[in-house]
Amino acid sequence: MTMMQDRSFVPEVEQQLLGALLTGRGLPAVRSFLREEHFIEDIHSAIYEAICQAFDQSGATHAPVVGPLIPPRVDDALKNGLGITTSQYLASMLADTIHGGATITKAGRAVVEQWARINFARTLESSAAAAREPSSSIGTLLKSTGSMMEEMATAIRVAGSRQTRMTAGEAGDAALAAARRAMESKGALSGISWGLADVDKDTGGMQRRDLILMGARPSMGKTSAMTSIALSSARKGHGIGILSLEMDSAKLTARALSDLSLPTHQPIEYVDIIRGSLDEAQYLHVEKLNGQLKSLPIEIDESPVNTFDIRMKIEGMLERFEKRGWPRLECLMLDHLGFVQPGAAYRGNRNNEIGEITRALKDYAKEYDIAFLLLSQLSRLVTTRENKRPQLSDLRDSGNIEQDADVVIFLHREAYYLERCEETDADKDIARLDRLEQERHRLEFIIAKQRNGPVRTINLWCDMAYSAVRNGDRYRS
Repeated sequence: MTMMQDRSFVPEVEQQLLGALLTGRGLPAVRSFLREEHFIEDIHSAIYEAICQAFDQSGATHAPVVGPLIPPRVDDALKNGLGITTSQYLASMLADTIHGGATITKAGRAVVEQWARINFARTLESSAAAAREPSSSIGTLLKSTGSMMEEMATAIRVAGSRQTRMTAGEAGDAALAAARRAMESKGALSGISWGLADVDKDTGGMQRRDLILMGARPSMGKTSAMTSIALSSARKGHGIGILSLEMDSAKLTARALSDLSLPTHQPIEYVDIIRGSLDEAQYLHVEKLNGQLKSLPIEIDESPVNTFDIRMKIEGMLERFEKRGWPRLECLMLDHLGFVQPGAAYRGNRNNEIGEITRALKDYAKEYDIAFLLLSQLSRLVTTRENKRPQLSDLRDSGNIEQDADVVIFLHREAYYLERCEETDADKDIARLDRLEQERHRLEFIIAKQRNGPVRTINLWCDMAYSAVRNGDRYRS
């Protein structure tokens, strides 16, 4: 009876759930998120373990089936602590419980929340005690405390996930409602505009609740494409959040300002903005462009993150966007996957770390009803092939990216490789330079996977000096 006398612990929370499960129903509704260690009381943990064991053996969780599987130590603890037997304790929980599948799910979440609340207090108390020791390392304390907080937050997130099951009729109602909205939009996009007409045509925009992966080798234009998409989407009235983990916000903003300058009478390369290689007129021009940038509903965050931090940042952005009177946050862009800090569960196994991260991001997209654009750097193995265009097989050793992503986009610029492969033969090198001139502003936008649309390659126009990506008609002209 480890916690019965602790005022922070409410035993009835765990007893209600166990009593409901002992009626023989409801275990599948909670087993996906509830573990033995979520029970604060050791006796309850042992009873839940016996319930799971009974279900695995016979498919039943009635008290008469579960009772014989409960270890003798539980009976000894109950007799010493409460003066009753295990059978009497099970009967008392059965008598006091409220039946029903929905009630069981709610009771299971309550058990997890109580576990998290009590462990939260324990973690803070332990951290405070350790922090008072002069020999303690603040870095180690922060890391260990953060890992424990992350574990609790993950458990609550999984337990509190939205409804995942519905009848065929309910699913049909949802599909019809979506179809009606699309009909009434009169040709408007069903998702968030990429700002690229050819891409919007084939995707319907970035769909809310989708995880969209944009992968490429370095210098292919991932960040430039993200910046141009963010600017174009924000100009169309969509709220955009950017987690810039690779590049600080000042340099990312310099790219955005250079992009904005391209169609003006005075285009300025982003390198010149970063280095301050500007005359007074150029500076005033950039200052004016910054006024345009300030009017757009875009927020940039450059701080390091793990999956728990990302959840907190989404919730913070949603609140700040509303306070500013901006459109709701509709798309979160993350640059890039390689900089997301792994959780404690799979630390050291990069393949599993990535799988954990992408699953969490997909869950966030669904939970917060946003499109999640995730940038990823591909392995250098891509460059060892004669045809260096990325393909889905390049993701095979990267966790569950291909499975978790609803859309997979690859970016490829043939000009990058043509610039770096001078030919010793003069005629061949002339042919290379001719082809380089043709390819200089072409960016291949390769839709390698799309759950609800075509798979194809779209030619876009780009200018890396201005960090700009535009519609393909500009390339064709």
